[in-house]
Amino acid sequence: MNVSRRAVIGGLLGVVATGTVAGCASQTGTNAVGGGQTLAGEALKSAIERVEAARFASNKTTNLNVRQALGKVELGAGKTATAKLFNAQLPGQHLRANYGDLVRLTQTNDLGENTSIHIHGLALRNDADGVPMLTQDEVAAGATFTQAFKAPHPGTYWYHSHTGLQPEEGLYGSFIIDDPNEAGAYDSEWILMLDDWTLGLGKTPQQILTDLKAATSSDHDMGHMGGMNMGMNMGGMSGMAGMQDQFGLGMGMSDVQYPAYIINGRVAEDPEVRQAKVGERIRLRIINAASDTAFVFGVDGHEMTVTHTDGFAVKPRNSTSVLLGMGERIDAIVTVTDGAHNAFAIPVGKTTGVARSVLKTGSAAIPPASTLPTTAKSVTQVVDLQAADDVLLTGKSSATLEAMLMGTMVPYSWNINGNTDMHATLFELREGETVDLNFSNHSMMFHPMHLHGHTFQVLDAYGRGLTNGPRKDTVLVKPMTSVRIRIQADNPGDWAIHCHNSYHMETGMMGAIRYKL
Repeated sequence: MNVSRRAVIGGLLGVVATGTVAGCASQTGTNAVGGGQTLAGEALKSAIERVEAARFASNKTTNLNVRQALGKVELGAGKTATAKLFNAQLPGQHLRANYGDLVRLTQTNDLGENTSIHIHGLALRNDADGVPMLTQDEVAAGATFTQAFKAPHPGTYWYHSHTGLQPEEGLYGSFIIDDPNEAGAYDSEWILMLDDWTLGLGKTPQQILTDLKAATSSDHDMGHMGGMNMGMNMGGMSGMAGMQDQFGLGMGMSDVQYPAYIINGRVAEDPEVRQAKVGERIRLRIINAASDTAFVFGVDGHEMTVTHTDGFAVKPRNSTSVLLGMGERIDAIVTVTDGAHNAFAIPVGKTTGVARSVLKTGSAAIPPASTLPTTAKSVTQVVDLQAADDVLLTGKSSATLEAMLMGTMVPYSWNINGNTDMHATLFELREGETVDLNFSNHSMMFHPMHLHGHTFQVLDAYGRGLTNGPRKDTVLVKPMTSVRIRIQADNPGDWAIHCHNSYHMETGMMGAIRYKL
């Protein structure tokens, strides 16, 4: 279907005129929201220490050190940028520890401004989660700070600043927790961090956000298309939700068009090259670190076997390409074939650009960037994955919470249940209970929803009930659809829940889940 963006805007305006949506949370059950006293002070400290002491311990300590500072990065093809970096590189230094290790992560802030570190997806102790104004103070310029925690479970994670738009300026890297007892059926691994990039090539992320906030017209930029959705109802948008992009994933619109899309800090014209041997089995650890872009990832001429999502095992699924929302991760095994092959990341909902690295054997010539695909078939997504039997969550839900994802482009503002206070309490939980949470996306934007301190099981996505859906910490809620997840309240504290589109989060699509007595 070829529909102009202006026609879409007209359709949305018509829906806004007639649709209604409640602006507050709803629940069923008896003990999900309200009532009781929120854990705080000594009671919270005691609960955190009790849970931490009960975690598996390897009785080993891993000391990690990073330095945040400005530095120059070479993006390839003569393109450079001055960025905010961990240990003077983009992505930041790969960090690793073993399952059960006591990790001591020390950061030295030489940025000249406040900063922080959040380890994305790791359900660690609350006071090490790295979220300013919720779990800790920001780390001041010139200061040193150490986060100490037991590594609670193995998998592919990543670390990034949780201060403003600093991740968009380069402050991110991978964080791998290894299980020494894992029987890995692969010969080597390759960590691939996908990103949308503008620093040094176009406007700064802060300029982009300022422009979004200053817009006075919904069609001020052909790439800025998400809004006019406060007050939409799901039924009134059924025809719009049925529209498809080039992947058949649903027409997710985009706030920002980027001058470049990169993998491991390199542009497609001058990519990172991974030399391999024919028949080598490589474990890919694919991380979407982008601000505003979901990617379809694949390797030309190869079938991947997806083995994990967001760090947790799934029943193996063969695939030629996978969809990753911002903040999501996929582990997959590929068996290398002869030649040089593009490992591509196609941005969804963008008009131009593809990211790539290259996997090659011998002296095969690197294919030109013009060979990159712009579409893909049979894209694997969350509804296609099943959790491995040993990572299934157990427990019966006592309540269902509702999180409505809404916003407007003019003025540029996004929210959960009408709340735009990024540190306000959205929900309260009691330790030991199990609850379901239903994300309802009342917009034409992708919202990758991330819950700190927990992993959850996906029960239903896009109207399709799942049997033993995957364990995750971030799930992509597509336009005008809903996703239902199950959470076990087993990690006391105050935890952020937010959209991992940085511009949505920075304008209100974030709140807190807090534990109560």
